[in-house]
Amino acid sequence: MLHKTLGFIAVLFSSTVSFAADQHTQDGDIQVEAGNQFNILSRSSPFDPPANHSFVADSGPGLDTGCTFNTDPGHPLLIDVMIDKAVGPVDANGYLLNADALIAKGIIPSTVGILMPAFDVDVNGAPPPERNEVLFNGQSLGTLTGDDNIWMLNNFSVDIRRVRFPAPGSGVPQANRIQINIDTLSSGRWCTAIDWVALILEIKPVVALKLTPSNSNPVWKDNATRITDIFTQSLDANCNLTDDSSPAADKPFSAASEVALVDVDAQLSSCPGDLLNDAQVQAQWAIQGTSKQGSASWTGSAGTVSLDVPAQIGAYNVTFDYQVNGEALPTVTRSLYVTKRAPTLAKPLSYWYEQATAWASGESDDQQILTKVLQGVYSYGNSHWEYGYGAHAGTFGSVVKCSWTELMADPISCNYSDCYVFSDVFENMSGLLGVSGLSPITKVGSAADGLFITNAAPSLDPAFPGSARPIGSSYDRYLFSTHSLRLRSAVYYDATFNGSYSQDDEFIAWNIDGVSADGRGPHYTTLEGAKIYRYAPAIPNKYEQTWGAYEYLAPVPFAPVVPLADTPQQATMSVQAEAVFEPLDQDSNDMFEQLQVRLSLDFPGAGFYFIQASLTKDGSLVANRTSDNDSRPVSLFFDAPTAGSHEISLRFSGQQILESGVDGPYELNLQAVGPGGLHFAVSAVSPILDHRLFGERPLSILSGTDQGIDVDADSLFDLLRVQVELNVMTAGEYQVKATLLGAGNSVQNILLPVTLIQGSQSLSLDFSGVAIYRAQTDGPFEIAINIADMNDRTVASKTLLSQPYQYLQFEGLIEFSGNLQAQGIDSNGNGRFEQLQVDIPVLSRTIGDFNIRATLRDSSGNKLLVAEQSIRFDNSNQLLRFLFDGAAIYNLQMDGPYTLTLILVQTANNYISDVVIVPQTTQSFSYEEFENTSQTSQLRLNGSNSDQGIDTNGNGLFDNLRVSIGIEVVLAGNYNWTASLVDVNGRVLSLGSGQGFLNQGNQSLILNYPGHAIGSNGIAGPYTVRDLLVFSNNGANLVSTVGATTQAYAANQFEGYTGQVEGDFDGDGDVDRQDLELLMSQLNQPVNAGNAAMDLNRDGIINILDARLLRLRCSRPQCAEE
Repeated sequence: MLHKTLGFIAVLFSSTVSFAADQHTQDGDIQVEAGNQFNILSRSSPFDPPANHSFVADSGPGLDTGCTFNTDPGHPLLIDVMIDKAVGPVDANGYLLNADALIAKGIIPSTVGILMPAFDVDVNGAPPPERNEVLFNGQSLGTLTGDDNIWMLNNFSVDIRRVRFPAPGSGVPQANRIQINIDTLSSGRWCTAIDWVALILEIKPVVALKLTPSNSNPVWKDNATRITDIFTQSLDANCNLTDDSSPAADKPFSAASEVALVDVDAQLSSCPGDLLNDAQVQAQWAIQGTSKQGSASWTGSAGTVSLDVPAQIGAYNVTFDYQVNGEALPTVTRSLYVTKRAPTLAKPLSYWYEQATAWASGESDDQQILTKVLQGVYSYGNSHWEYGYGAHAGTFGSVVKCSWTELMADPISCNYSDCYVFSDVFENMSGLLGVSGLSPITKVGSAADGLFITNAAPSLDPAFPGSARPIGSSYDRYLFSTHSLRLRSAVYYDATFNGSYSQDDEFIAWNIDGVSADGRGPHYTTLEGAKIYRYAPAIPNKYEQTWGAYEYLAPVPFAPVVPLADTPQQATMSVQAEAVFEPLDQDSNDMFEQLQVRLSLDFPGAGFYFIQASLTKDGSLVANRTSDNDSRPVSLFFDAPTAGSHEISLRFSGQQILESGVDGPYELNLQAVGPGGLHFAVSAVSPILDHRLFGERPLSILSGTDQGIDVDADSLFDLLRVQVELNVMTAGEYQVKATLLGAGNSVQNILLPVTLIQGSQSLSLDFSGVAIYRAQTDGPFEIAINIADMNDRTVASKTLLSQPYQYLQFEGLIEFSGNLQAQGIDSNGNGRFEQLQVDIPVLSRTIGDFNIRATLRDSSGNKLLVAEQSIRFDNSNQLLRFLFDGAAIYNLQMDGPYTLTLILVQTANNYISDVVIVPQTTQSFSYEEFENTSQTSQLRLNGSNSDQGIDTNGNGLFDNLRVSIGIEVVLAGNYNWTASLVDVNGRVLSLGSGQGFLNQGNQSLILNYPGHAIGSNGIAGPYTVRDLLVFSNNGANLVSTVGATTQAYAANQFEGYTGQVEGDFDGDGDVDRQDLELLMSQLNQPVNAGNAAMDLNRDGIINILDARLLRLRCSRPQCAEE
């Protein structure tokens, strides 16, 4: 050989290279100047080193040197492979101190593979042939394999305990030295070169996963515990993993459909630590019960998946699957509660999400959500609540009534309340779903006293069907002084009776306007003509004790019982009375919670009197109930022991007096019905009283004004600012819940925690101009303002009406100004797109920095990818460009046309300013047009292998073993390939090579191995084709340690088999079970003249190790006899 050329083009291969028989024997390499042999590059062979689970030296001393002789200055070749991953404590030399424990944990393998492509190793050269010794950290591994003028992949193995690692925490890589002593049998005769060296070392740390949602709704387990991490695993110092076995619903997360995406951040940790900085992570998510799914990938220990939030309210299970460096972590399943918008509650509990999303499941329209929540509250109350009062009012419990949070506790411990609290439940559970703007309405009857009888409809407490009944029948109506409703956009919602009304009095049947008596006794009269009689049960139940008991005669023609017309009615009597009016400030906050009236009445006779009273001013109701949020009228039963003067006490709600808006003096109207139908009326007049000194609530909303605010002087309003005037009686922490409504639909909700001081003060509420522009609804807008305490109990409310703005007066971030353009990007010329580029021309209508996230959905709308772009808007025509990963499109099988949604986030505060659906779609791409992730390499073994023995001379013995290795080719071209054939003991029998043109698609690599090399070795198959190298001038190449495994051939099926085989103790020409039995008969015997051939391991004794070696030499599978 006159000249050695290394490189991509001039590498020559023979069809078959055998250690056993060569047609050509070279007698040494001709020395030439090393610098002239080839350009010294970082890749002198056509083969790329492995990218996964490996530490590679690809440049530096000892590599790409040209064909080096042992007389060259660069001899021996010294190559340092640096390991920068610490796996455990090491000694002063870098050797592991706890290798056995790490191996037992599966963190490291027991052996490490060493790969290197070597050039022109003439092992079959003329004697003395080329022998190149390989040492690893001073330990001899053997010699290089190869042949004349070819690259051959050499594969060695070393004990992990001989590998040097850096010390944990040192940050200093450790060098592992490969030394190659060239041509150890002669001097200046043979040369070789090494392109790269790879240590195949798959480190499998124990990986712990933590999942944390971001840009999500807050979820609280209880008032003290917020759920931030929805899945948490941990590791101790010994790499023991503590798993998170909590059920999916125990650590839920929540997202609003209007934000389009919810992010779930993954944080990976490892034991040993710091092994994931360059980890390749693949993540997939899927929402069960839907077709929604997506994927993400990143490098490192932290990354994010973005979930496509369903448009419909509901509770969904989401599965998360992660692969770290190809190793799959267990699937994580977590509950996702989807709301319409962000909750307007301070601490929304997971149990409330569970209930509210179940009630409104499948809905997306505000009106339908409210209807479903109303039905849900009613049904929930049916099975959980009682309608009534406790403490001094009856026998329900130790407090007057339970709060809404107590009614919605799990488990429930306080289960009784009234219509005001039932309305609180409805308001707050709707607000939890982001449907707010429900204003509290307190309804009284239309007569002066304000009392009324409801329609015949059951409340949510099935044990309390009513407090009034037809005479002689069952309860079916209720007598109230007030009733609580919620109002939103001209619809009144009644949580107690599951009603939705267009008028606030639709639930009222009869309005009580006085007291009278007939032959049945004293009764209330009504404007509609019904008569309501007090009824005295023999043993009243707790509902009758709390609410009273009444019977009624409906107005003609509806009365079920004919009145007694022949019984004369008693005349109303006039009695003497003295009245003292006393405002009461029970909590010393300088506001009067009640007005107490003490009366000395001159009763006309002894007996039981029913007394009812109200305060009026000029015939209009001022107060008719004892306290705020109490449905019962001011009334009492008084047992007069004798005729004459007796004192009674009545109290009236200070909140009602405040809300009446009128000052005293007030008229006290008292009516009483006594024994025998005796009844009387008393009137008294209060002193002058200022209504503004009364009130039970901690604050009141006095008024509000609105104006458009142009922040950036572009003649468009960035904000709609509402200035609210308050009168605060009790300073403290509050929440402002404000909803801007346009044409009955929510435009924006505001939840604003505030600290209020006592006295008059103002609040500014800023609604986004972008939200108004995006709603494309003109004003005037409704502005529903509720102020709640920190337990989400509304304490003040007011609905304002804005000026008649037009939505075009407000700032919109972008307008679409041209046609969307989408094109696939094929950067490697393989006919498949690595990326999908989407260009969207827009007109920006503002100035500022934004991060824009674009969601790409397939034609079904269920599969999603996300791309991002940062841009500065400058009030001009601009182009938004997004690049989507083609491999992800292929993996998710996303067919077009694709739809896009843009999520615009202000860079300064990470605030989502707008969510915009792009009005145009892309063309109809097929996912098969995009890059297949399984073909990241241009060549891939497909596992379609076969082999057969070839008998060319007809003598019944195989002259060749032909092996076909299936390979998938991306780029067509001329290819060369080479690989070794080894027996079951790892001994190399022959080198094989081939070349030819391979078309794109599934092809076969043909390798022919000489039968003589196989037969003369005398060891039965199966044989392994390993150390496969494939390359083409187009740059495609493949390095694989294992190519194929053959059938279990017998050695005597091949040419060259002589029968003189080591282990053939009975001399029958093969190694079989009979030979094994002979060896076992000498087990544990020392070597002597008769059994010396059985000491295969040469340790001086016949033992089980010799038996194991003999089994490897059997001529046929399972040592079968012929």
